[in-house]
Amino acid sequence: MTPAIEPHKARRLYLLLRDQISSGRLLPGERLPGEPALAAEHGLARVTVRRALDLLASEGLVRRRAGSGTFVQGPAGPRPVVGDLPNLLSGLIAMGRATGVRLLSFDYVAAPAAIAEALLLEPGERVQRSVRVRLIDGQPFSYLTTHVPERVGLSYSEADLAATPERSIRARSGVAARSASE
Repeated sequence: MTPAIEPHKARRLYLLLRDQISSGRLLPGERLPGEPALAAEHGLARVTVRRALDLLASEGLVRRRAGSGTFVQGPAGPRPVVGDLPNLLSGLIAMGRATGVRLLSFDYVAAPAAIAEALLLEPGERVQRSVRVRLIDGQPFSYLTTHVPERVGLSYSEADLAATPERSIRARSGVAARSASE
């Protein structure tokens, strides 16, 4: 009997690995663990792992070589989407929609190369990395990963970020963003 592919579990593994690649925790050229190891680590069927890896391969984030394994390609480069998120959120609030943010992670890490370049950081400079989910009427609306130079991030705490809108924190710390990409 062939195990059923579990699309939601495959998607979760795909999102986890995609985040590790885009954040620089998995580096280009790095070999991923084999399907059996990933299946055991995440409590999944091999066919579910295979589907997640196929999704990553279809986006060019990994390269699969028969007999050799699966290797990180890295992000193909930023594909920015230009949007006016502050005005979108203001519009939702004006319509009476309740918004909120749930902080999922908060730490200081070495800046991945693409982030260091975008933020004009010196080699080896660290960033504060936060991952949040924005909620509208209690339902997830967006998934946000924010990188802030450590020297700026030290002006507020994890508790501040969990309770206060990021724009307010930036304004309080005297930092004005010239641009953002999504």
